This record gives sequence, structure tokens and C-alpha cells, in this order.
Amino acid sequence: MIIYFRERYDGKSLNDPNFPAPWIQRWTGELMKDKIKAEDEDITGLIQRAKMRAQQQKKDKKSRG
Repeated sequence: MIIYFRERYDGKSLNDPNFPAPWIQRWTGELMKDKIKAEDEDITGLIQRAKMRAQQQKKDKKSRG
């Protein structure tokens, strides 16, 4: 999870020579919990938006047809 979050939120590659190996020490348990919660909310939001878009497309199709 730390590697995923590092690349997603920090935009840093594991091979970045300007950000040496102790970067893992910066990740506290609390930071991990916050990022996991945010990720979950983001995914849930994406799912809800996709459902709403599909419902709207059905309504639009019915009104045209």
C-alpha cells in the first residue's frame, strides 16, 4: 500500500534518486489510515457517478424513443 500511495499521491517513482530510501519512515499509521479512507471514498464516488450517468442515459434514451 505504501508503494502505491507514494506513486499515486506523491508522484514519485521508487527509482527517483532525489528521494532516498528512508522515505518509508515518513509513512505513519495515521497517514496510512487517512489515505486508505480517501481512496475508498474516491472509488465509492466513482461508482456512484457511473451509476448516475447510466440512469441519466436510460432516461435520455426513453425520452428520445
